[in-house]
Amino acid sequence: MSVLTLRPNADSAVEFSPSVTTDHYTLLDEATLDEADYIYNAVTGFASTKTEILGFPNHSTESGTINSVTVKCKAKYILVGSSSVNATIAPCVTISSTVYTSATQNLTDSVAEYSYAWETNPATSSAWSWTEIDDLLGGIRGAQGFTGKNNCRKVYVYQLWVEVDYTAGGGGATLPLKNVFNRPFRGVFR
Repeated sequence: MSVLTLRPNADSAVEFSPSVTTDHYTLLDEATLDEADYIYNAVTGFASTKTEILGFPNHSTESGTINSVTVKCKAKYILVGSSSVNATIAPCVTISSTVYTSATQNLTDSVAEYSYAWETNPATSSAWSWTEIDDLLGGIRGAQGFTGKNNCRKVYVYQLWVEVDYTAGGGGATLPLKNVFNRPFRGVFR
């Protein structure tokens, strides 16, 4: 099996706040964790759930059967005031304007990896195609842990990427044709 890693290259539908004024995808596209830039759920004073959907580059020469599509991110919560309610994150994909979200996962107060794998396209329940990979939008839905005004666990996201697990096409290696003496055939078939 092979894995194609796709890092975001465009904003699609962004609701989180950026740590600096720039395109959101540039804050999440690094291959190595960088906690200096991020997106976060900035609202205080009431419970808030936000969705961040990003675009990804097309595949290049990859071919074969797609086994799964996994959305991964590195994130944590930051406590503001006090709150015992869990902050959550849920990886998601968008297909034909519909957002398909995984089950929520509780965030911790240190950066950790969160992910969800779709073995089939959730819109069709069929195997993924390379055209669908090229059209894929992916992201996360994050919910604050909220107990009252200025008491919450804010969602901070530092990296986001998609991994396409596939079995390469092309039929594999070919074996040389051998004659009855178990030697490579050197001649012309008639």
